Amino acid sequence: MPDSPLIKLQNLSTIKSAEIPADDISRAVTKQLKDVERGWGIDTARILRDLNRQGFRVVLRDHSSDPQAVAEHYRLTGKPTATVYIRDILEDKNEKGDWKTGKNSVSAAVSHEVVELFVDPLSMYYVDGLDGYIYALEIADPTQDDVYPIGRVAVSNFTYRSYWNPWAKPSARLRLDHRGLMKRPFEVRKGGYVVRYKASNTAHTIDGRAFPIRKRLVKASKPNGRTRRRLEQLAKLSDGGVELPPLGGTSATRVRKR
Repeated sequence: MPDSPLIKLQNLSTIKSAEIPADDISRAVTKQLKDVERGWGIDTARILRDLNRQGFRVVLRDHSSDPQAVAEHYRLTGKPTATVYIRDILEDKNEKGDWKTGKNSVSAAVSHEVVELFVDPLSMYYVDGLDGYIYALEIADPTQDDVYPIGRVAVSNFTYRSYWNPWAKPSARLRLDHRGLMKRPFEVRKGGYVVRYKASNTAHTIDGRAFPIRKRLVKASKPNGRTRRRLEQLAKLSDGGVELPPLGGTSATRVRKR
């Protein structure tokens, strides 16, 4: 991506910067923005310049306040920010973590947050699925566990604009996601999920077969979490008709009509 700024990673973890392959990750994710540009018809270089002027940063920290959220993006003190909790990834006891390889890698987490932030920086856009639901526009969530390489660095798969078109039919010339894995609009891959809302004042998520329920509970109850913000937005749309899970809750609480 000549003459374009790079995604900048800021190390606020206890791991020494010299031990972090930040340049490799930064170059791969910046290069991936060209894929996002083709899939979404947006000028990613211009958006990156605009974001940088607003103080955009990808922050690397040790641990999240909850064990299931290894990355998130939001506006922190007015600045667009993506945060990746690198020790939570590298020290994962359930699935081996890595800096640049596989779905549970720092590079894939950085990529996931960056591509979503570029398409919907404030986590505020929704799409009408024409099935009675509106869907939160989180372009990497439906295919969360799928990655692809840029050089030797794993980056997150993501949905294309066509995925969010209810009438789209995938073909050799029309992909719904970058890797061409999706077979229909609004499909959820086994390790992914989507948040959707129905006019009957019922807000809930669709989880892939391999998406752990513990992650869903944390996402719905974490203050300032992206999924929590989505649910709060839907509660406002319903004029109080949606009951939210308790903040910081650890037990399952369905979001339901009163």
